[in-house]
Amino acid sequence: MRHPDSALVDAKLPGGFWARLRRLLPRKAVKIGDSGALIERARTHVARFDGMRLIAGPKGAADPSAHELRLAVIIPTRLKPCTTEPGSRTFIERAMESALAQVLDQPVSITFIAGVDVDAEVPERLARRPDLVIARSAGRSQILALNAAIAAAGQAYDFVAFLEDDDLWAPTFLAWSLLALVDHDFVSMSHVEIDESGKPVNIQDFPTPSSWLMPAATLARVGAVDLKSKWHYDNDWLGRLGESGLRRCHLVEKAAPLSLPRRLLRPGIGHLLRDAGPDITILRHASDQPLVIRLVHSGSGTAAVRSGGPAARESKNEYRWLVARYGRIPW
Repeated sequence: MRHPDSALVDAKLPGGFWARLRRLLPRKAVKIGDSGALIERARTHVARFDGMRLIAGPKGAADPSAHELRLAVIIPTRLKPCTTEPGSRTFIERAMESALAQVLDQPVSITFIAGVDVDAEVPERLARRPDLVIARSAGRSQILALNAAIAAAGQAYDFVAFLEDDDLWAPTFLAWSLLALVDHDFVSMSHVEIDESGKPVNIQDFPTPSSWLMPAATLARVGAVDLKSKWHYDNDWLGRLGESGLRRCHLVEKAAPLSLPRRLLRPGIGHLLRDAGPDITILRHASDQPLVIRLVHSGSGTAAVRSGGPAARESKNEYRWLVARYGRIPW
């Protein structure tokens, strides 16, 4: 879950803490890569899997070395009905539909792994799906459900993605992500927020889990979600990723401001520049819009934190723990 821009103020840490801490952090944590080279590669090449790694192969050329890529998509879900459309379809069915609508030249076999509560009632139409694995947790929490799904994925897949059940991928999400992974060990993206009517309301640059794609070896190296995390497990996981030495890439839309003075950047890009860690490159893709779509609705965890009360207090405590652990709130 991204943190609001006011989080550092609201945390009420000791006076001067952040000013002193900034002097200890690297001035340039993020490299602005050659977006033109990536976009030109996308025009002429596709990412193909040779059984061991992704390679950039010429578009349209027959490639006998290309293997079917096995992708696990981890989706924590409460199996709730979708509030954006009539009928009984669940959020997870809507999310899976967006993943199956990807436009790719690379042959990919997608298996969805749904992390659910121990006592979840799974609709029969979902239980019968051959492309869906149900991973029951040992309790009733998103973190336990996530870890159950991660354990179920194991080492059976070549690549692993995360997709929260109320989010969507644009049709070219995988194509751009896989191309970025030719040269990196992890890729994330900025996202657009929409309301329940489908209207875009904001662009956010936090690397939300719904934008994560990585080789299975990356997930194995960083590990499962820390049980101490409830609201900000993503920040903690990204912090451990930053410590791993693995190469990260974050993709933004083609009009995103990257070369302007820092004061003119979107706030989230500024956070990436400061808080992502030493091994991340920011690149543009060729689309006008972000390729991850996040639904803003009253039932989300973000809404619970913003509404105040126990969730907000727990969130602030987790921020303090993250700062104590990493010296910053990792992005």
